[in-house]
Amino acid sequence: MQNPFSTLRPKDIPALLGFALLYALLVRLTLAYLTTDGNISAVWIPSGLGVAAVLLGGRKYLLPVFFGALLAYLAAGRPLVASSLVALSNVAEPLVVSWLLSRPDRFDLKLKKSADYLWLVIAGTLASGVAAAMGVSTLLFNGIVSAAQFPHGLMLWWMGNLLGIVLIAPLILIWRTWPGSWFNTPARMLETAALLTTSILLAGMTFNGWLHELLDLTERSHLILLPVAWAAIRFGRHGVSLLLLQAALQALLGAINGTGHFANDIAETELINYWSYVMTGSFVGIVLATIFHERRQNERRLAESEARMQAILDHAPVGIWLVGADGRYRFVNKQFCDAVGIPEQLFLETDNLRELMGREMAENCLRSDRACVDQDMPHVSHETLMLTDGRPHVLEITKAKLRDHRGETTGVIGISIDITARKQAEELIWRQANFDMLTGLPNRHMFRNRMERGIGKSHRSGLPLALLLIDLDRFKEVNDTLGHDMGDKLLVEAAQRIVGCVRETDTVARLGGDEN
Repeated sequence: MQNPFSTLRPKDIPALLGFALLYALLVRLTLAYLTTDGNISAVWIPSGLGVAAVLLGGRKYLLPVFFGALLAYLAAGRPLVASSLVALSNVAEPLVVSWLLSRPDRFDLKLKKSADYLWLVIAGTLASGVAAAMGVSTLLFNGIVSAAQFPHGLMLWWMGNLLGIVLIAPLILIWRTWPGSWFNTPARMLETAALLTTSILLAGMTFNGWLHELLDLTERSHLILLPVAWAAIRFGRHGVSLLLLQAALQALLGAINGTGHFANDIAETELINYWSYVMTGSFVGIVLATIFHERRQNERRLAESEARMQAILDHAPVGIWLVGADGRYRFVNKQFCDAVGIPEQLFLETDNLRELMGREMAENCLRSDRACVDQDMPHVSHETLMLTDGRPHVLEITKAKLRDHRGETTGVIGISIDITARKQAEELIWRQANFDMLTGLPNRHMFRNRMERGIGKSHRSGLPLALLLIDLDRFKEVNDTLGHDMGDKLLVEAAQRIVGCVRETDTVARLGGDEN
């Protein structure tokens, strides 16, 4: 195990001394006001303070926990040996908690998730048991408690330490960061003031005898959960942890002063009823707050994810749309809307696609939708459509079925890619490979293909095949005397005249030069 004091620096000493004095004060006050025998209490606030300090500041805070507890017990008149051993039990508790929660993938100090709080409660439960066994055994061996009192004392010690951890440690861990959103607008400040006023007033009327003559809420302690629920929904973990402490302190003051719901709890149950009330409220409140926090975080992440996806889809160089099983559009991206010249809102609101897109385009869309639904593989088609630029575009449209977790079809997703330029390029390459660029006649390559097909047809049908080779006489003289441009014109004119002399089913090709 790492030396807990290896990170101790001289500048830490004032803070550690101050913490030791605060810890000693809390121990002394608890022993003086919250115990019936001056030894054990079901409410032990110092435990939560020690656990939070060690979790946040490291194990160097074990030293002031020990000396603070030792100082308080000596001031209460306990023997040195007994005080030292009980002080060690105070050290064991935060040490065990920090060890159990040392895995970073298990526990987040910010308590953003309900699982983090539950891990803290579980670790606190085990650590409180260790500390209780050490502490009560020390009291037994030193004759401070009897063997008959041991089981009850063990239970009270465990309960008190666990309450301190559950109530105080989350408050300190959460309030390391200031909730700035409480005061960012006048309306928010007003709601914050209303929440705190309502909680303090309800707790005062329930636990401190406020306005008793006007309205007796002594037996309505459950009303305190109303502002706690309000805080969980609107103010998150900060609000809940603060209100829980405020209500717990007011209830504790009522128990000490003999007023309100827990007026007789110290004498009658040794604060066990108070313990049950505060533990239940703390557990429900913090878990509720963390659940709402997780929900808000998930909603924020979902909104950010949807915004990113929307941006990606809108900037994609393809049209994308989603049609539900009822035929209504659920989503269209910007590229698709810009291409067809129809705003997104009209797509999402329409139930008459023919009226929106025109009969021909709508029929094509509906026909391909039906074809997609009728097959398991994506449906791919090529459509020529007039888009907003007034020119025909060739679109490669791919549609696929969407299924839910039961495998049932819930809609169709479509993706359109404008392949007009690709088609034009393919057409150009094909023409360059098969036609003479000057005369527009089939070239040698196409002539050979058609010649082979013609010979095959002639063999099958028994009909004759005619082949005529035409050469332009004295063509070289035209190029030499009048120039190549005039020669090119002559070739084009000759080609047109020859084509005009044959049938449409015949082939006139240019083999090269002046040969046709």
